[in-house]
Amino acid sequence: MAIAVILARRLGPKSFGLFVFVQWLIEMTFLVYSVGLTGVATRFFPQSAGDEAGRFPGFNQWFLRAALLAGLLTSGFAALAALFFSGLGKSAPIAAVTFWAASYSLWALLGARAQGLFQFKRFAVSSLIFVCVAIAGLALPSVGGDFLGAMLIVAAANLAAAVCCATDLFSSWPKSSVETLAKPHSELIRLYATNAWLTTIVASLVWGRGEISLVKGHLGDSGVGYYSVGLTLSGLVNQGMGLLTGALWPQIARAWDTGQRDDLLRFSSLVTNLLMLIAGISAGFVICFAPNIVVLLFGEKFLPSSRLAMILALGALGLASGCANLVVQAATNGKFARDVTTVGGIALFGAAFVLIPYFGMEGAALARSTVQIATAVLTFLWIRKVLGGHAGTDKNLQSFVLLVTLAGSLAALLSATRPQFHIWSLCALFSLYCGLVYAICSRGWDTGILRELRKLSEFSNA
Repeated sequence: MAIAVILARRLGPKSFGLFVFVQWLIEMTFLVYSVGLTGVATRFFPQSAGDEAGRFPGFNQWFLRAALLAGLLTSGFAALAALFFSGLGKSAPIAAVTFWAASYSLWALLGARAQGLFQFKRFAVSSLIFVCVAIAGLALPSVGGDFLGAMLIVAAANLAAAVCCATDLFSSWPKSSVETLAKPHSELIRLYATNAWLTTIVASLVWGRGEISLVKGHLGDSGVGYYSVGLTLSGLVNQGMGLLTGALWPQIARAWDTGQRDDLLRFSSLVTNLLMLIAGISAGFVICFAPNIVVLLFGEKFLPSSRLAMILALGALGLASGCANLVVQAATNGKFARDVTTVGGIALFGAAFVLIPYFGMEGAALARSTVQIATAVLTFLWIRKVLGGHAGTDKNLQSFVLLVTLAGSLAALLSATRPQFHIWSLCALFSLYCGLVYAICSRGWDTGILRELRKLSEFSNA
C-alpha cells in the first residue's frame, strides 16, 4: 500500500499506469513459465519436513533446479513482452525489466518453499525487508521519482527479500550424492503442477488484475493508473485475506491426506465465518471512506478512483471463501479450482469487453466484482459435496449472500447520496454496518467460541 502511494504520487497517473502494466506483464510471464511451481512447493514441501521428512526424497533439489530454469525463462520472455506491448524501446528500461523479472521470480519461488516448510516467520521477515528497501529507495528524491529508477528499486527489494528466504539453502543441500525423485512421486507432482499451473494463470485474471490489458487498450496508461488505485484500495482486503488463508494451506493439505474429515469440516466452517467477518468490515470501511482515503493517500488528481474502489471492494468479499476453496482444492487435487477459475476468467474478460466501451473503468470494476462473488458462491456449494451436507456449510452460504446484499446496499446508498454525508455521519453509518455484519457472521456462535478457536488452532498446528 505504501509503495503504491509513493509511486502514484511521484509518477502521476500516466507513468504510474505504465509501471503497473509492466508489473502485470512480469507477473503473468512468471505464472506461465513457473509451470505451477509455487503451488507444488506449498503442496509437497509439507511432506518433506518435520516427522514426514524423507517421504519425498530428492524433492528439495528437484524444486531448486526447476526454480532456476523458471527464473531464467521468466526474465527473457518478460523483457520481450515489455518490448512489444509496453512501448519501452530503449535498452536501459528493458534491462531493468529483465532484472525485475529475475528477482521477482526468485523471491516468489523461494517464498513458496519457505511457506511449504512452515517457515512463516522467515517469509514474514522477507516481506518486511522488501517493504523497507522499496520504501527507502523510492523516497530518494534523485531516484524514486524516475520511472527507470522506480523499476530498479523494486527489483532490488525483491532480490533482498529472496536472499532472506534463501538462508538455509546450502544447509538443506545433500552432502553426498544428489537424490532423485521416484517415478510415482514425479507423476503425482506432474499431475498436481498441471492443474495448479492452469488454475493459477486463470485465477490471476479473476482475482488479480488481468482486465487492465483491456483498460489500457480502451483508456490508455492514465486509465490504468486510475484503475490501479481502485485495485490498490480494494487490494487491502485481498492481501489481508490472502495472508490469513495462505498459512492454512499446508495444514489443510496434511489434514486431508490423513483423513481428518470431521475436524476439517468444523475448521472450515468456523474459519469461513471469521473470514466473512473480517472481509465484511474491511470492505465496508473502503466503501464508506473511499473518497477520503483516495484524497489523503493519492491526492485530488486520483479522486475518480474512489467509485472504482467501492465497486471493487464488493468483489473482495468473495475471498471469504478462501478456506473452503483450499479444502475443495485438496479434495479434487486442484481440478475444481482449475475449472471454476477457467470459467470465471472467460466470464470476466467477456463482461469487461462488453462493459468497458460503455461504462469505462467502472464497467471493468463491475465485471470483476460480479465474477468474484459468483466464484465464491460456487465454492460454498461445492464444499457441501466434498464434505457432505452440514449445518455449518449451509449457514456459511446463507451468511455470505446476506453479507453481499448488505455491502451492496451500502455502496448503492453512498453512491446516490455521497455529497450529503458528513464525515461523522459516515462514521455512524459504518458503525451500524459493522454491527449488522457481526450479527450476520456470528450466527450460531456461543459463549465457548474462544475455547473452540483454541482447539482449532491446535488442529491447524498439528
